Formats: sequence, C-alpha cells, structure tokens
Amino acid sequence: MALRRYSNVSVITALNGGITAGATTLDVQNTTGYPEAPFSIEIENEVILVGNVSANTFQSLERGFDGTAAAAHADTAQVEHVAIADDFNHRWQELILNKPRNPWDDEFDADAVDSAWTARSVSGTSTWTAENGSLSAIYNTQGAAEMDGQLKTVSIVSPSHIETGVRLFGHQTDYLIGGLVFTDGVSNTSNVAMSYVQDYQGQLSVKQASGLQNAISVEDTLNVTAGPGLWLYMRLKWLTTNTFNSEWSLDGTTWTDFGWGNFTTAFTPSYAGVFVTSWGGTAEGRISTFEYFRVWEA
Repeated sequence: MALRRYSNVSVITALNGGITAGATTLDVQNTTGYPEAPFSIEIENEVILVGNVSANTFQSLERGFDGTAAAAHADTAQVEHVAIADDFNHRWQELILNKPRNPWDDEFDADAVDSAWTARSVSGTSTWTAENGSLSAIYNTQGAAEMDGQLKTVSIVSPSHIETGVRLFGHQTDYLIGGLVFTDGVSNTSNVAMSYVQDYQGQLSVKQASGLQNAISVEDTLNVTAGPGLWLYMRLKWLTTNTFNSEWSLDGTTWTDFGWGNFTTAFTPSYAGVFVTSWGGTAEGRISTFEYFRVWEA
C-alpha cells in the first residue's frame, strides 16, 4: 500500500450523483486542492480510499476503509478530504517512502505479539509485549552469551533486507543490546548474522556480528553521536550467498554504512527477526523497544 497523501487546502465538496455501497467510482462537484492519489475521503460515516483521479471522478475506490462500513450515499452528500486513524498508526511509513511494502511489515499495533513470530531464548529470558505501536522486551535474566529473540520464518532470496527502529532505555552500569538477526534456525548452535545497537554506560555503538547464536566470532563496532533513549534505525542486508552488510540511521531517511564493508558467514537465512541481549553483563528489568519490522526483497 502506498503512503496516502494529504492536502491542507482541499475544499469540502459534494457527490454529483448517488453511489451504492459497492461502487468503485464516484463523481464530485469540485476537486480544488485535492492531492494526487492515493488519499482518503469521508462521506457521512464511511472512509473511502481513493486510488486514482480523472477530472472530477474519483476511481479505484477501496470502500469501508480503516474499519468503517461501506454504505450507499445520496446525491449531494458531503465529501471531505480527511486524515484518518490509519495514518497515525502507520506514522513510520513516512520514513520509508522509497521502499516497497513486501513481503512483511509489522507495526506491532496489536494487543499481543503476533502468532507469526517465534520466541527464541538462548539461556537468558525476556518478556515480550506488543502494544502502543511497538514491541518491547523486558530483560528478565540476561547475562554473557545469552540472548532472547522474536523470529519470523522467511522464504526470501538474496538480495533481501530487514529493517527496524530500536530504542534502548539506557543502562548506567552495564550492557544493553537490541537489533536485527538473520539465522538458519532457533537452536543455540544456529548460524547468525546480526546488526544492532549497544548502550554501554550511556555510550551508544552500532555493531555488526556473525557466528553462532551463543558464540559470536566476528564483531565490528562504531561509536555514534546520539543520546541514550533515542531511536536508532538499523538495516541488515543479505546481499548474496554468505554475504551481508549493515546500515544505520538517526532519522530512518539518511542511511550510513557501518564502514567495514561486507561481512561473510556461511549459511542461508530461514528466519529473520529482532533480538535483545546483555552480552558481557546483566540487565534485569531493563527495556528495549522496536518500532517496526520490515522485510523486503531488494
């Protein structure tokens, strides 16, 4: 679904002829100030997504949009261009206009962690909660070489990318880590490629690593200028057979390569997801939060 557009100067207009509950086109009396499609309109209590405009005809309509009910509307019924609830629930789309929405997008706006996710704990444990448009992990028992994740089964080919926004609620005495992972399984001996953020006593670093889930063998580190508790955006890219790359961003729009080039590890991803850990320390009771999770074939 493309990002909907909005205009502050669109006029309130009216239907030029009645429509049925199943109509996929409608005519209006005035289109002054309306943006290029797609955009949303409201007629009485129904929200309609407009997919195309030709002169004064709105076409490719998605009726009963955003949880409303499709209904018949009489000639001259008021038509108003509106921002809708879904615009605010999907606010992070504004950061990623140049990418397709496939094959998975999860905005964590449900009341529980979606059943499509598989929880994976290697020694340590965390409590995962999806609410208020984010996925949070509370560290229960986390120590060195322990991690906890939420994984999705993937059926993708290289090149494919995964992306998230992650916020660490700063740890003043030890390590707090959260980020992205490709893996070929859920056991502690599974192969992994990772891209993540680390907070160590208020110093934020972005890292990429590979090895086994409980034994990272290669790790690169870059300190970043950003305060604890801010969102950092991460991309982990599966470029080709056994080859990966990482990018990070402060705003989700301007991306920076980690600076070490590609890294290699010999496996084919069958899962992708997010993870938390406190490798090298303990972080009981601390929270890491993920804003969204995206997978797309590049």
